[in-house]
Amino acid sequence: MIATVKKLLESRKFAVMLVSMVAAIAARMGLPAEAADQVATTIVVLAATYVGAQGLSDLGKEAAKEKSDGSPSD
Repeated sequence: MIATVKKLLESRKFAVMLVSMVAAIAARMGLPAEAADQVATTIVVLAATYVGAQGLSDLGKEAAKEKSDGSPSD
C-alpha cells in the first residue's frame, strides 16, 4: 500500500491530475481563475520539492550503504 502511494506521489501524471482537480474544485467554489492558478502553481512547487527531496534522500541512503559495505564509490 505504501509503495503504491509512493509511486503515485512520484508520478507526474498523478500530480497533474491532482492539481487539475484542486483547481477545478476551487473554481466551482467561486475562487477567481487567477487565484486557482496560484493554488495550482503552489501545489506543483510543493510536489516538485517533495519529489526532489525524496530523490536526494535516496541518494544519501545509497551512498551510506555503499560506504558501509566498503564498495568503491564514484
